[in-house]
Amino acid sequence: MKIIKMTLPSCFKCAVDMLQRPYYPISKQRYDKIMQELEEAKSDCFMYRRKVCTVGTADNGYAIMPLKDIYQS
Repeated sequence: MKIIKMTLPSCFKCAVDMLQRPYYPISKQRYDKIMQELEEAKSDCFMYRRKVCTVGTADNGYAIMPLKDIYQS
């Protein structure tokens, strides 16, 4: 996993507005591992499938969530 030095807004609605579907469901164990790496790097984002993404809870579980195309560069 390649960490991208980027933090999301603290405003929940603002941060969610930056995301786009589809989300990629993941296990709690994978979520915890990614979160640990992000916390150590002091970042919210990483590269996944050639997209800048973050992780969180969604759709009654955990997910990798890509950012909209305008936030990809």
